[in-house]
Amino acid sequence: MKPSMTRPVALVAAVLASILSSACTVDATLALTCKAAAAIDVRVNLQMCESLMVTKDKDAWGMARIAADEGAINAAMASKAINKTLLAGSASVASDARESLFMNSALGTCLRGFEQATLSFSQASEEIGMRRNQLGGRNKLDGALAQVQECKDAFAMHGSPQPQPLAQNTSDAIQMAIIANAIICTVDAAVASNCKAALSATLDSTCKAAAASDPRVNLQLCVSKLGIALSGRTANAWSLAKAACDEGIYKVILAGSDAATLLEDKSTVPSNKPVLTTCAEVFDKADMAFALASEQIEQRNLAAAASRMDEALARVQEKQCDGAALRALVPTPPQKLLQNAADSVQMAIIAKAIINLIK
Repeated sequence: MKPSMTRPVALVAAVLASILSSACTVDATLALTCKAAAAIDVRVNLQMCESLMVTKDKDAWGMARIAADEGAINAAMASKAINKTLLAGSASVASDARESLFMNSALGTCLRGFEQATLSFSQASEEIGMRRNQLGGRNKLDGALAQVQECKDAFAMHGSPQPQPLAQNTSDAIQMAIIANAIICTVDAAVASNCKAALSATLDSTCKAAAASDPRVNLQLCVSKLGIALSGRTANAWSLAKAACDEGIYKVILAGSDAATLLEDKSTVPSNKPVLTTCAEVFDKADMAFALASEQIEQRNLAAAASRMDEALARVQEKQCDGAALRALVPTPPQKLLQNAADSVQMAIIAKAIINLIK
């Protein structure tokens, strides 16, 4: 029998009612639980965790279920947005036939992933609701996380940023899967210890080794970004290097989109446009360099992967469009452009450092 898809829709109304009737202060028990979850999993967004609206069942089980339900809501909302875009045609988000084909392919992948994720989140909520099977709920959440990640990967593969509101739905669904899983892990000390050990064994040790080998590596960013990018995939040096490289692709795509948006904005200062034009070209070339490096990593070609990552790093550090050049614009460009550009540099540094660990 096909599972009902009406529950996530009903959840939207319930959550909205909860928001309207709740105080703005963070519940003390929720705050403590979220801090415990963040201590287990560095990927947890503490502020987002503390924003969960828990009106009853104020224990780890109840809070984990609320997070899983929120994940189901975001996944269902994403599916609805994708269906609306596909029904309307891709003209609003694609400028030519080839881009339209890519966009429809990516949206199709996203639709399948979010439909599966909606079911996985709902099944996780049911498992958590029985309050006896931590592993069952966590496995379903891992599945949801991987299914949502497929959408992000699809757009990165096609070299396009996710359109809104899909990008926000994706980010929120990923975070709800991580938060719910981490809260389940707080149920008792033994489970918490096992969760942290399983999560950090390879990821932490590889990122720490990378940071020890290259002081430019941001350890916290390495752990948080690669942990999300892996989404349940087997963690080893090769997969972590590829995750960093693919995250670099995603960040330069976003940075390029940010630069293009500013170029099209009539309020942009004319003297800034030459720099923004150069940056758009730089980010496009960096995207290609990252993609070529990712292919070599996938093929386990160590020498070629290292060489391609050097090229990617050189691209994102070009003087005409580095952090200093962007900050010199008047007025200073949006923070998201600066952050995406900086993150792309950091992902290239991290990927190269991890590649250098492979013998």
